[in-house]
Amino acid sequence: MALRHLDLADCDLALGLLDDARMHYEETLRLGLALSGERNPTMLEARLGLSETLASLDDASGARAQLAATANAVAALPVGHSQKQRARRIAASLVH
Repeated sequence: MALRHLDLADCDLALGLLDDARMHYEETLRLGLALSGERNPTMLEARLGLSETLASLDDASGARAQLAATANAVAALPVGHSQKQRARRIAASLVH
């Protein structure tokens, strides 16, 4: 079920439906964390998506909090990994 919400959130984000994306990313995290914990790769993807969505909604502190929650998982990824690049891109967008 968490994966379905993640897919919906990703589509919402791509369509610019930011409030819907936020809701679906938050639901992905709620379900995923309860079922499989923080180390599940889906949780990393959901947190990065939520961070990007929050940044687009001008909630920089919320976006930073989600990025901080991904720090250990992102650091463990190999150089050049797409999720590592996404996290760097989001972090760079928060520097104003």
